[in-house]
Amino acid sequence: MTTKSFAPYSIALLTLCAIPDLGVAQEKMFNGVYGGVELGRQKIIGGSFVDGIDFLSVANRAVLSFQAGVRYQFGFGLVVGVEGSAGVLDGNLSLDDPPRSLNISYENSGQSTLGAVIGFTPGSVKTLLVFTYVSEATRKFDVTIQQAGMAFPQRDEQGMLRYGGGVEGHLSGHLHFRATVGSGRADFGSLRTNINVSRGVEFAASMLFRV
Repeated sequence: MTTKSFAPYSIALLTLCAIPDLGVAQEKMFNGVYGGVELGRQKIIGGSFVDGIDFLSVANRAVLSFQAGVRYQFGFGLVVGVEGSAGVLDGNLSLDDPPRSLNISYENSGQSTLGAVIGFTPGSVKTLLVFTYVSEATRKFDVTIQQAGMAFPQRDEQGMLRYGGGVEGHLSGHLHFRATVGSGRADFGSLRTNINVSRGVEFAASMLFRV
């Protein structure tokens, strides 16, 4: 499973951040480097290739992520940035297919993400950010396949496109709170799969510290 890399978009956004700001000077609550912790619920998909079929197992799991990013806030309220994260989760999945005498286990405990954020600070008091995001979540699974009394390993690496929107508010000092809701999409190309994967809803809450 693959999605397009967001590295070129990240470079473009960082270049944009270098443009001089011609807006009215004021404190920018969403400008600069930041880091934080996010707790959310995401769709996890493990895959394995057996008998010409991509056998998928799907579950919704809690993910604890450590975030870091950089943003630029223009004087008129536009905010653009890039963000990455490293997450920990219980990504262990399983699949049973009795007609094929097939049992598959997928083991995973982490993920990484890289993406872009674009938003706007409404109103005259710029302490609230409304934004959209798009990112790629990368996960790796150690797969064990047991079929007809035989066992063999596989390695599954996937990229999942994640997108959605959220709000972020300035609490005090350099501390911010964020809430997001969105979805995700995996691309299986022309592969035949055992199930059709629905997109579903993902959500998260974060505490961020602006450096």
